[in-house]
Amino acid sequence: MIRSVKVPWRMGRSAPLVENPRKSGRVVAVLQAREGSKRLPGKIYREVGGVTMLERAISAARAAFLIDEVVIACPKPLERAPALARAYSFPSLAEADVLGRYWACASAIPCDYILRLTADCPMLDPHLLDAVIHYGQGADYCSNVLTRDFPDGTDAELLSRETLRTLNYIAASPRHREHVTLMIRECQWVKDALKLVSIETEEPQPRPKISVDDIKDLERVNDIWQQVHAEVTA
Repeated sequence: MIRSVKVPWRMGRSAPLVENPRKSGRVVAVLQAREGSKRLPGKIYREVGGVTMLERAISAARAAFLIDEVVIACPKPLERAPALARAYSFPSLAEADVLGRYWACASAIPCDYILRLTADCPMLDPHLLDAVIHYGQGADYCSNVLTRDFPDGTDAELLSRETLRTLNYIAASPRHREHVTLMIRECQWVKDALKLVSIETEEPQPRPKISVDDIKDLERVNDIWQQVHAEVTA
């Protein structure tokens, strides 16, 4: 069963999307990151608006009202950011087994929900993170990616600990383990078994790609960040 929730989101919006955001249970934001990007070496340390993408993603998670703790799920310790590693890093399993990284975090850190975020999304919106958490309470899975209303790079996925445990148990293919929640979107029998919430926009929005995979993405995101920052500060 999928329940749709419309929110008045737009890029650069500075007001909360939920009037009184609330949660029941402990929420841990798990930010997947690795230093070994091949298409863009050192990707998470590339800068957007003068700040590394990793730091921007952490800052967005920390700015969300409903997140209790932020950790970085990485396949091995972050060598180029020792201070961040000491504060946030959670070294876990093999590089390709991203689902295993998430379950390792959920197994070791007290939590009721995991919020899945990625370090190559430097324009994450704390208000949108709060909306996903707020409306996802009591659901198995809540995200803004079930219906692609939002730009690629604003993705936020809330999973109950039990849902994450189940996915870790049933996901066997390397593809499903690498992409963590792909089974929920691809497998109808999984979708039918879960209580899902889809966060969507009230009105159609432009959907530029604001995640970073290569140097062209990085240049585009820097341009977009400058435009949004100019609008917000005008």
